Amino acid sequence: MISFAALAVLAGCKKENTGGNGNQGGGDEYVAATNVRIEGNHGSLVLTQGEPVQLSIVLTPENATPNISWSASNPEEVLIEGADQKTVTVKGLINGHSPEITCTVTNRKDGDPTLPEIHVTTPILPKAVDLGLSVKWASANLGAKDENDHGWHIAWGETAEKQNYSLNPSDENQRNKWWNGSAYTKYTSPVNLDSTDDAVMATFSGANSSAVWKTPIAADFQELIDNSLVSKIYNDDASRIIALKFISKKPGHTNDFIILPILPYANVIENAADAAQRNTLAYWSATVDQSDYTKAKILGINNSSDPVISSWARCNGLAIRPVLR
Repeated sequence: MISFAALAVLAGCKKENTGGNGNQGGGDEYVAATNVRIEGNHGSLVLTQGEPVQLSIVLTPENATPNISWSASNPEEVLIEGADQKTVTVKGLINGHSPEITCTVTNRKDGDPTLPEIHVTTPILPKAVDLGLSVKWASANLGAKDENDHGWHIAWGETAEKQNYSLNPSDENQRNKWWNGSAYTKYTSPVNLDSTDDAVMATFSGANSSAVWKTPIAADFQELIDNSLVSKIYNDDASRIIALKFISKKPGHTNDFIILPILPYANVIENAADAAQRNTLAYWSATVDQSDYTKAKILGINNSSDPVISSWARCNGLAIRPVLR
């Protein structure tokens, strides 16, 4: 049973809890715990972005009264809400991460053992937006905190961020995964990314879910363009475009939309200030450029800031907006 109660948010904070009788481990009524386990209302403990899951501690014996505390490994990635003595609501906040929820049960009475911490790794899946198309679109970029955040910079065919996105960096460890210094060794014909080289699939590979999130192929972007009313979102003084809003034109879905922010891309991001000046809309597809395999297809914009399909060099670090197939 998922709790949707409006509770005080303790984002990333640790909250100490008293035991079942509220005596905090002291006094004659104290009962030490000999065993502890965590139960949840999700068998897989996989969250969808923004969806609550209730976790509960089960102590042995049932009347045990140790101190209980909860925390999250990445405070910005989850909300820990309304922790009481033995339960907590964990709420997914962003895409692309697998935060670890930690429950610590500590016996305070002299001579009693301190039970080990219990860790629950909770992959957070994107929220799926149904635009009436052949795929559902994620509500935010891979690794993003919200729909306005760029998320991760990923080179095409790689699955994690890095520091240098130039074609031939001085540090060979920063070289593109499939570049040998003079040529690409994989995806030299018009194909789409293998599952092992898809950053979206690699991120959510541990999620026990029937949903298959992937990097969109170029045809997915074209379908999005062809079936959307695209509006431009400006900053506060209307001096520049900061995002494109894709509103579905499909019957029954005209109130559904996704927002793609115009934010920095990465070529060499050792100089963060320089990278921040290179703002554009550039999102990887999973499709190699058929005319030039050193490039891959992207969703970009033209001189009028209208969305178009184009190509960029595979070494660049671009955003990814996952799709659900």
